[in-house]
Amino acid sequence: HRDLHSFPTRRSSDLLSSVLIPFGNMGFQPPNAIKFWQKVERIISERFVQFSPREIIDVLLSCVYLQRFPLNFVSQIFSPYFLDRLHGSELELQ
Repeated sequence: HRDLHSFPTRRSSDLLSSVLIPFGNMGFQPPNAIKFWQKVERIISERFVQFSPREIIDVLLSCVYLQRFPLNFVSQIFSPYFLDRLHGSELELQ
C-alpha cells in the first residue's frame, strides 16, 4: 500500500493535486489524517510556487471541502506575486 507519505517530494506538487482534488470532490478523509494533513501542509508550503495557479486554487478548495481550512496560505494566495501569476495565466474559472 503506497500513499502520499511514500512518494518522493520531488514530484510532490503533481502527486498532491492528483490525490487531494479527488479526495475533496468525494469528501474522503484518509484514515491516517494527522500525518496526511501534516504532509499536505509541508508540501504546499515547500512547493507553493511549483503549482500552477489553477492547481493551487483547486488544491486549497479541496482542503476547504474536507473542512481543513488552509489559513496558513491565505497570505500567499493574496500576495502580489500569486495574483500576477493568476492574471498572467489563462485560468478560466468556471
